[in-house]
Amino acid sequence: MKSRLFWLVLFVFVFGTLFFLFTQDPEIKNFTSDDGKLSLSALASSSAWVDIRTDGNAYLLQSVTVLSAPATLRLITDDLTQRLAFFDTTFGMWRIADTEVDKKNHALVTYTTQLNGRWRVLSVPDIARPNFDAEISTLLSAVPHGAVGYTLEIGSADASADAFILEGLTRTGGCAGHFLYTGQTIITSQQISFSDDRSYQLVTVWQMGQGCMGHEVIESSSVDK
Repeated sequence: MKSRLFWLVLFVFVFGTLFFLFTQDPEIKNFTSDDGKLSLSALASSSAWVDIRTDGNAYLLQSVTVLSAPATLRLITDDLTQRLAFFDTTFGMWRIADTEVDKKNHALVTYTTQLNGRWRVLSVPDIARPNFDAEISTLLSAVPHGAVGYTLEIGSADASADAFILEGLTRTGGCAGHFLYTGQTIITSQQISFSDDRSYQLVTVWQMGQGCMGHEVIESSSVDK
């Protein structure tokens, strides 16, 4: 009898806690970094929590918040030619975010659901984008055993600057050109250098499974061809 009562009380406690945390009416919540320059506004429950701390030349965001909509991230800066970026831990490079310029308030603004991880500003030079078809063909000629899909990102690899993913060069593929997500991955990386000292990083996340069936092979998706 006591055992049943214990589990009943435990169930009511857990259910009540979850109900309190996730059924409150959402409201605009504001969070600010420890140096006062980076702020985040989000439509979330009153129990929402986001911690923003300086981390070298970046900001570290930590949160357990469930958002009702993308948050607004705003950074006060004197250099409005830069872009906001977050560190993509999967590909090991900075990913440039769509950034708006608020000249009146001397701020850079973006909208995001990335509430955990590192953010910073980056100067994004106009980098040449050569044809990588030959390198990708070589990559697909040495597919890891068991792979059924892949996502490839190409980034700058200039030794004098932080590597960042070049926009618009994402490639995907899979068996007969059909990408399949399995959640089991391995990552390969290759650096490509050209005669004019330009360097690029090719990072591939392979989706692993039982390999392609029959005579199918890993190919680029039709939209990438």
